Amino acid sequence: MASLFSAKWAWVALKFILKRREELKNIRKKGFVVVVIGCTNGLGAAVVRAVSDRLSTIESHTPHTVIMTTKKEEEGKLCLEKLRHPTVRVGFHPLDATSQESIAIFSQKLKNEFQNIDILIHSMLPTAVQLGYHDTTDNVVKMDYYETKTITLALLPLMALGGRIVIGASSLAEMAIRWMNEGAFIRLFRETSTVKDLDGIADKFVEEKLTAGPGGRRVYDSMAYPFAQAARIALAQCMGNVMKISFPDPSTRITVCSFAPGWCRTPTEGHRAPFSALEGAEEAVFAAFDAKAEDIQGAYIIGRRPARFGVAVAAIESENKASMEIAILKKEKEKEYVETMIKQLVKKFPLAIEDGNPETCSTVDAAK
Repeated sequence: MASLFSAKWAWVALKFILKRREELKNIRKKGFVVVVIGCTNGLGAAVVRAVSDRLSTIESHTPHTVIMTTKKEEEGKLCLEKLRHPTVRVGFHPLDATSQESIAIFSQKLKNEFQNIDILIHSMLPTAVQLGYHDTTDNVVKMDYYETKTITLALLPLMALGGRIVIGASSLAEMAIRWMNEGAFIRLFRETSTVKDLDGIADKFVEEKLTAGPGGRRVYDSMAYPFAQAARIALAQCMGNVMKISFPDPSTRITVCSFAPGWCRTPTEGHRAPFSALEGAEEAVFAAFDAKAEDIQGAYIIGRRPARFGVAVAAIESENKASMEIAILKKEKEKEYVETMIKQLVKKFPLAIEDGNPETCSTVDAAK
């Protein structure tokens, strides 16, 4: 009896060991390395906290790491003390996107310590309070679009195969999209648009503001924030399209997308906003970890659903093409009509056409 009892428990133990062995095969050999750009504002800090909590649920043979950045070192260190996590390593490194030296130092440190980045999250956004401030166009476009682009392209060589780049962008971008002309919209969101095209639109936006009158400048200042958000969305779409071409194998493809955190309650936004900073941060976590890569490549995730402005561009271009084809067809019909009328005139009034005399034409017509 005792031997049967022992054999039973030995079999149970063996099943447990075999099951655990299979589970260990699926555990990551190396912990995630996540870089969060911007951590001193309410949303950025919440993103670091939410990402750390999400990583704590993922088993790995080595610890997960979250590296947060900000321009001001003192602010970053103070923020680090508040965001330490019991099971995830949270670190800080200063990063100034306007300094090539700062970017180079940060990139080299990441390469030396971790070799690769698994996830890059841009959470730092100018606040909506800046909407309508005077003389902010240059600064907002520079900080919100150009600095985001500079950091992303600089860290792109360090991205691990199958990694993700997630760019936060306010849904206020819709204001700029409705305001801008059709040509600018198409250049921003066309499937074949390049980063150079986006730079050209951003440069032109700033130049137009500088040459506008006082009233026009106020309009550009009020639209700078929404425009910068639209440019961030376009940047994610552009890079996502490039990744599709560069990495034919979806398993090794770097996924690039943008997401809308929603209007969140932060120290700068006050308590009027409908969402908490943590709720906004959960949208970043969804884009970085949970959304299907093939569904969100190049997309703008709003309400956890992917949207693609490129589809609208294709519709516009298709409509324009159809209109052009109709116009060409109309011209061809008109040409055929004119040629037919000339042939009929030549046949009916050969003398009038030959000598070109209106009187002859009238005489012949009267005779008929």
